[in-house]
Amino acid sequence: SRIKPLCCWSILRSAAGARSVLHFVGIAMATMLPPAVVVVGGAGCLGRVIVRRWMKQLSESKETNESHPVVVSVDRRPNDNADKSILVDLRNMDAVEKLVFGSYSVQSMVAAVRPALVGPAYQDFIEVNMSAICDLACLAEKHNVRQFVYTSSIACANHWVHHINAKESDVTANPRMTDLRSPYDLSKQMAERFILMQHKVEGMRTVSIRLCGLYGEDDDVYWNRRLPFGLSFDLASEPTVPLVDSNYIENTAEAMLRVVSRLSGDASVGGKFYFYTHGDRRATQQEISVMLAQKAGRLHIALPVCVTYFMAQVIHVISLVWVLLPGWPFDQPAGRAVAPKSYFSEGSYMKMAFYNQTFDNSLFCSTFGFSHVSTVEEAVEEMHRRAKHKRSWSVGPLTCCFCAVLVASLCCAMNHQYSSDCLDDVSLGRVAHAGIFVSSPITHIFGWVLLPAYKLWQPFRGGTLHVALQGTAWTLFSIICTQWLLTLFLMICNSPTQGHTQLLSVMEATDSLARFAESRGKALSLITSQLLLVASLLVFKGPTKEVAKIQ
Repeated sequence: SRIKPLCCWSILRSAAGARSVLHFVGIAMATMLPPAVVVVGGAGCLGRVIVRRWMKQLSESKETNESHPVVVSVDRRPNDNADKSILVDLRNMDAVEKLVFGSYSVQSMVAAVRPALVGPAYQDFIEVNMSAICDLACLAEKHNVRQFVYTSSIACANHWVHHINAKESDVTANPRMTDLRSPYDLSKQMAERFILMQHKVEGMRTVSIRLCGLYGEDDDVYWNRRLPFGLSFDLASEPTVPLVDSNYIENTAEAMLRVVSRLSGDASVGGKFYFYTHGDRRATQQEISVMLAQKAGRLHIALPVCVTYFMAQVIHVISLVWVLLPGWPFDQPAGRAVAPKSYFSEGSYMKMAFYNQTFDNSLFCSTFGFSHVSTVEEAVEEMHRRAKHKRSWSVGPLTCCFCAVLVASLCCAMNHQYSSDCLDDVSLGRVAHAGIFVSSPITHIFGWVLLPAYKLWQPFRGGTLHVALQGTAWTLFSIICTQWLLTLFLMICNSPTQGHTQLLSVMEATDSLARFAESRGKALSLITSQLLLVASLLVFKGPTKEVAKIQ
């Protein structure tokens, strides 16, 4: 009777010993891997800057090149400037574990992940913002990552209520999850709570930094400051305009590295979230837009709030067409009825700009001893200097072709209006009106030929401004085209018949087009359509330039 308990105790001791041996073997194998620091979302707007600054910081350290860790970018897109770039989807955690933790001994990790607002459905926000980040944090803890910094968002405090100089301790900064109706806000807060719960003094130390709008890169959200033809626009500086914090991206990237450094030496700063939403001072987005326009010599247009709100409503209605179409009901996973549609539209998400979002950064500055690397004025100067070096028309041939078509059409129209005796004004009229009429479809085809990512059928793709310009242009063109077809149809019906309906010749159809388009209003509509299409191609954003899936 005594033998059995002894045998059981021996077995348990041997099993525990085996687990201990496996644990130490795992640690030994991990130490054999090359050391690394990882930026998840390293090809995004913020991630690229963090990678660049981290590499510079490590290269300037006293450690030799063989001893300091490599900087690894983890993203679905490559970052050629990183030491190593791993292409992987965060929703495939088996691949993440194999490619990242199976190849490197990760010391520190910064997660700079943010899905695009327009495009993802409710489920996509949950999968990327919450499920993937929580699984990533579990893997980081499993593989002995020492510091885990999460770049969170002011969305955790609810994008859809007003915040005025809010602090971390305020009730409004810590809403209940049942109060968060937006999937972006909800998924961000749930991921943040999970990560902060993983904080351990002797294990993985975690911290969350809530950020706001970032400016300073070509793919930031402030496309209104980079319009073609030397234009920019923003809300007018009125007392009723809501204040929304924004920060220079270089300040934010450096702040993340300061957090990693402080967290490695002081565990007491972890397990909390901090607001870091502006640099040396709070500057409104309107002020920054005006300063950039003045530096670049752009014509800046200040739009009243009522006009901007109306534009947002129009864009919302136009972009709803695709959302209202029936979803695909077959072969859906996990019992889902139909394929989900985008939660936000091109216009609906713009409404968050009409809520005050200002936050107190004093706790972050006092805890981490950091405020900024560039003032607002210095940031504007740096952005202007980079823009001057990069200034080139990537679609130069495209612009020349379309401008040539437009100029030729206008010249023909002028010659038709003020023709001399040596010119056949009827022929010129045919050429002028036919040229203006077909210039819009030719522009569309040229875009498909000259822009690699441009497609003839790409509903609601290419960026918010591109979609708005295209929608307006094709609406004008379709109205004029429908009117001309109806006019031509009536002419055919009223033409004399000889046994069968006598169709108009091509020349007669051209003459009918010339007579139909003689109206200045119709000609102006066609020219406006052409100009809007040209502008839409100049602001077109391909898959690599769209608002980042991972930022």
